[in-house]
Amino acid sequence: MVIDSVDWLEPLVWGKACRDNDVNGNWIPDSHRLNFKYLQDEHRLLHPSVDGHRMPWAESISAAISSLKAAGPLAMVLSARLTNEELYLAQLLSTSLKVSIHDVVPRIGEPRPLAASGSRPHHAADGHRFAPHRGCT
Repeated sequence: MVIDSVDWLEPLVWGKACRDNDVNGNWIPDSHRLNFKYLQDEHRLLHPSVDGHRMPWAESISAAISSLKAAGPLAMVLSARLTNEELYLAQLLSTSLKVSIHDVVPRIGEPRPLAASGSRPHHAADGHRFAPHRGCT
């Protein structure tokens, strides 16, 4: 999904708008269009903390990595619906933590019909078919 504009009236975000695309015009599902309320949520994390004490980001991240490494051998299970960017970040995390066991939860069942003519379904390395995402692309 690509969000081209965010409707806002400082300091609050009021909504998101989708760019036009050839597949479905400018349609965006409510789950994405209305997914901005967390920005004003009173429980939103504004500053990292370790054991209830506010810490700089770098120290908090180092503490999290140390805690994960101290836990012993780690495994990583990912979703087949992750974006390339999310998978790249997962790879960086996996490499940093020396995770040696990886798996992806495959999509099962028949793929959804293709949204655009000439489109081809996405394929996993194991040959499972993945239907393209719906909404803004």
